[in-house]
Amino acid sequence: MPGNVKQKKVHYKEWLGRFVLAVIVSFLALMAWIGWYLRDYEPFTARSYYPTRPDSYEVSFIEGNADITLPSSAHDIYAYTTGFQEMSIKVRFSMSADELNTFMASTLCQEPLMEMQPHLELYDDGTAEWWIPHQYDGLKGCTGSQAHTHQTVMAAMTDTAGYVVFVRALTY
Repeated sequence: MPGNVKQKKVHYKEWLGRFVLAVIVSFLALMAWIGWYLRDYEPFTARSYYPTRPDSYEVSFIEGNADITLPSSAHDIYAYTTGFQEMSIKVRFSMSADELNTFMASTLCQEPLMEMQPHLELYDDGTAEWWIPHQYDGLKGCTGSQAHTHQTVMAAMTDTAGYVVFVRALTY
């Protein structure tokens, strides 16, 4: 080596500290980006509408998640299911009034339907146009629980020929 060139000694601890700091800052930035990107992520989401009673696969999916048995007269069926380990489902359908007792026997409700006033809830899940129990007068409802499922059933009984039924169930 030429005699007048100075060599600077590199301290590995200094560079190691800088490297670790850079890795930590990069990791935190990556986690913040992933969190922002997945902020509206729903592990499983299904939105469905059936103007008439669908085939057995769709019926069993709705019935299994909501813990109900849809009556044979069920039509205009809306369903919204979301979750992964905790499943949440909202179902709305119209049915013949004479099948109400049979349907209610399939729910988790232990008490008879009673007058209720549901509060207005605004949803950002695509159900706002059909999940509207607060718009019905004469709404009757009940709640029930069993094991790891909680269920709310509401029936709009304004038309004596047919009812609009709302079911909300959460399995945890």
